[in-house]
Amino acid sequence: MEKILTANQIREYMHKIHSKGWDDDSDLRTTPLRSTSYILTDINPAEFWLEEDRFWDCTVDKYMALETEPPPIVIERYRDNEGDFFIVLDGYHRIEVALRKGQTTILAYIGSASDTS
Repeated sequence: MEKILTANQIREYMHKIHSKGWDDDSDLRTTPLRSTSYILTDINPAEFWLEEDRFWDCTVDKYMALETEPPPIVIERYRDNEGDFFIVLDGYHRIEVALRKGQTTILAYIGSASDTS
């Protein structure tokens, strides 16, 4: 069974993760979202290019030390004349951890393609 969250649920989900002190303390409840729904699915973390200054080593270290999987990332799907591309809204540290661990898939909430153009 697919897990689908609304945009408001995604905002609250991101705020909850950050309020635990994992990433930064910004208020993600005001993050502009393009999609009205987000579907939980597996993605390949190697598909994302990360700028080194987008994450802090102390946060990466916290995620590396977890014995369980970190929470899913949140990405937005966009389309142009060359096809689909994705923007990470929340989860740069978790992508970096997956890459360091050699994971080929991680969980992500993806803004549904039918909502974006």
